[in-house]
Amino acid sequence: MDSKYSGPQTTESKAYFDKLLAVSTADFAKFLYERDISNFRPREMPTSTYMRHQKTINLDSVMTWLERFLQTGKIVVLERQGPRPEITAKLNNDRQSVIPKAYIYDNYSSFCKHDSMRYKPSVISAHFWRKIREVIKITPSRAGGTSSMIFPDLATCREQFIGFLREEDWAWEDRQSQKHGLCLDCEEVPAVSGGYCDECSKDAFL
Repeated sequence: MDSKYSGPQTTESKAYFDKLLAVSTADFAKFLYERDISNFRPREMPTSTYMRHQKTINLDSVMTWLERFLQTGKIVVLERQGPRPEITAKLNNDRQSVIPKAYIYDNYSSFCKHDSMRYKPSVISAHFWRKIREVIKITPSRAGGTSSMIFPDLATCREQFIGFLREEDWAWEDRQSQKHGLCLDCEEVPAVSGGYCDECSKDAFL
């Protein structure tokens, strides 16, 4: 048995394949000819953990960044001017969020400099926003004279993301905290309205 696709042979795998190879060609053909495939839809493949993992590692740099952004619902960016060294921008759980475009793209650019992204080159701002619009229904805004983007609430953003990937579900990291009623940010203090504790809610940029 060629182990190129089956992997290293073990006692269990050898017994499994020996059992398959013991089936006669006629019996195997009979099984195939008589199998009812009237409801088979090749485009509607069932999802699995491994399939989602395969999709994840094949995402381009924009989609990889977006998936990480939606995992936590927040980004930390260095402020170009002002007394605060950094600002945390969050996607709200119960309403839209307005985030400056410069903060979003700066965070993406920094993300792409990480060693894990060396095979996923960054793209220019125009291409970045074009891709984001394909996935999530965002709206431009000039609120306060700053070029920004209006994002839907976090749950809606996630739904649109997995819909774009034609998935029914996705493994979001904050679900474990939600099960225990903890804050989605610090994961230590019980959450209040919006999914965050009082202290973390005060730090929200939006």
